[in-house]
Formats: sequence, structure tokens, C-alpha cells
Amino acid sequence: MLVIYAVYFLYYFADMATSANTMVKQTESRTEVHIFLIALILLLGVFYLFQLKWKLDDPFRLGFFLMIVWCVITDFIVGASFWGIATHVGLLVLFYLIYYFGGHYINTPNRYRLVLVLECVLWAVTMYYAVQAYINFNEYHDGDRDSVLNMAYNVLVFVPFLLQIKNRPIKITTLVISAAYIIVSLKRGAIITFVVMMVVYFWLSRKHNKGKGVRITKKQTCLLIIGVAAFCIAAGIVDNKLGGALSKRFSLESLMFGSTRGDLYAAAWKNITNRSFFSVLIGTGSGSSLSIIGSGVHNELLEFLFSYGMIGMLLYVVTLIAGIRRGRQIYKANNDQYLPKGKVYAMGLVYMILVGLFGSAVFSHMFFHIMLAMGMANSPAMQEAGRSSQDGQ
Repeated sequence: MLVIYAVYFLYYFADMATSANTMVKQTESRTEVHIFLIALILLLGVFYLFQLKWKLDDPFRLGFFLMIVWCVITDFIVGASFWGIATHVGLLVLFYLIYYFGGHYINTPNRYRLVLVLECVLWAVTMYYAVQAYINFNEYHDGDRDSVLNMAYNVLVFVPFLLQIKNRPIKITTLVISAAYIIVSLKRGAIITFVVMMVVYFWLSRKHNKGKGVRITKKQTCLLIIGVAAFCIAAGIVDNKLGGALSKRFSLESLMFGSTRGDLYAAAWKNITNRSFFSVLIGTGSGSSLSIIGSGVHNELLEFLFSYGMIGMLLYVVTLIAGIRRGRQIYKANNDQYLPKGKVYAMGLVYMILVGLFGSAVFSHMFFHIMLAMGMANSPAMQEAGRSSQDGQ
């Protein structure tokens, strides 16, 4: 695991030092980023191959696997570009492998705790670069316009790990810092996804009493009220400091016409409707949206339809449904409010669905952490660590 994380840290530093999300514009070569990603895929691939435990009894992993297979078939049929395949299929393979790794290697409480420590270190590194991004973008715009920061998603993916921290002051502090940055980022998708993830976490934290169903304790109700009030107050302060920029981002006009998404959707749909039936069925291959309409579609349902056809879109939907089914299995089997397994898995699905609706989840590097968290929810280690912590209390 330390080797895996060593390579990931090398990738992460290389990515943050050259990414347009932190540096405003990409001015340096990202060759090292690609090299470290390839190394990470190879290391996880070796682990996967030597496990000899490939039975696809997890419906989500089965759906994800079939989705990858179909993407490869489409790319082979249409002759997709090498870089298109590398950036799309390569990421899907990486996420599949880290999901497997989380469920099969992180199988003891000690490994589970070590992962939490490493993810918290990565969160701290991310916050450093997130602040740098805020400074860089404000200097670049010279105060003429509000900066909308994609780094909000880099922070958001760590929330499922932060909620597993046993030390309450550290947990609350890291969550407050994360929430504050996500609000300041003015990124609507990240703000909405964060709120829904927290609501889902709270809802699944209800107390289970044998034979008496489920109820919400007074303590949980108080925490919910305090959390909602604090979030609203923070949002109001940020909105006031930025001259109403946050509320403008959520106005009806801005939601409908405030970005280029409408134009992208229209361009993608026009291209799809002008295709032959065979092309609509199988798609135009990895990376084709970038070469045809000049950008990703910013909606994964439409992206899969565009790039991998009706079959690819159907497999994507099936994978989401399979994920919901798997999440229900985990939650029902571990329905103690102190055990985070079902809650973490559900938060990962919320991220995958909502971020996929607003932009891109499964084709974004940061989805690595979400898939790792969801994979860990399949392992008994999270359950054992949760129970030992509960017993210690």
C-alpha cells in the first residue's frame, strides 16, 4: 500500500504543479503526470492479476467491468485515437482497480487506519494547492470578475474519508474548512453535491433499534440544525463579501443560461441525431466529443451516448443501478449507526450521480478517491475498526 501511495503522491504533486485548475493556465508539460498514472495502473494491475479472485459477485463492479469492455470494443471498431483511449479507458481501468484494491487489500483495521491517515495527508496537500489556486485566479482576474474554482471537486472527494475520522475536533475542523472552501469556490455542482452527500450521511446515521424500526435521536437532530445553520450563515457571509456573487450563481437565469452547458448539450445532440443508426448504437469512441464539438459534454449520460452509443449509455445507467443495489446490500448488512460502510458507499454514489449530471465524475482523475472509499466499504476492515472504536467508547 505504501508503494501505491508513494506513486500516487508523485502523480499528485506533478498534477497540481501543472494543472490549469491551480495554475490558471497549463504552461508546463504533463508528461510526468501521465507516466505516474501509467505506473499506478500497472502496480494495481499486478496486484489484481496475482489475487486470482476475479469473481464478479459485486453487481457494481460487474457493471463497471462490462462498461469498460464495451468502451474498448467501441474504440476498436471506430479506431479511436491513442490519447482518447488512454485518457478515458485508462481512467476507467484505474478506478476499477482501485475499487478492487480497496475491498481486497485494505482488509485489516491497521490497513484501514493507515489509509485514513494517508488520505488526510492528501487532503492537507490539496487544501494547500486549493488556497494557491484561489490566490492565482484572483491575481489573474485582478478583481474584475469572480473566480469559479474547479479545485472544489478536489476537496470534495475527501469528505467521505474525513467523516470517518474518530477524533471529533479534527473531523469537525477538516469538514468546516472543506465546506468553507467549497462555498468560496462558487462551484454550483460541488456545493449541491456536498449538501446532498451530507444529508445522505445524516439520514443513514439514524439509530436502529431491534424490533422498533429506525429513529433519529435528539442529538442527531441538534447536530443537523447546527450544521444547516452554520452552512447557511457561512454561505451568507461569503455571498455578502463577494457582492452577491454566490446568490447570482444560483439565480434562475444563471442556472439556465449562465454557462456553456446548454450550447454543449445542443451541439452534442445535433451531432447524435445526424448519425447513422449504427453510429448512434456504438458511438464515436473515446475522446471524440473533444475533437468533434471542442469539449467534453459535461453530462456523463450524454457523454456516454455520444462516445459509446446507446449501448454505452445503457451500461452506464445499469452500473449506477447496480451501485444502488450494492449500497443497499452493504447498508442492510451493517446498519449500526456507528459503522460507516453503508454511508460511505452511498456518499460515493451521490458524488458519481450528481457530479456526472453537472460535469464529469468517471472521466476525472479525482474520482480515484471516491472509488477507493467505495471499495473500502466492501471490506470487513471498516466494520471491525468501527466496532472497536465503539467498544473503546
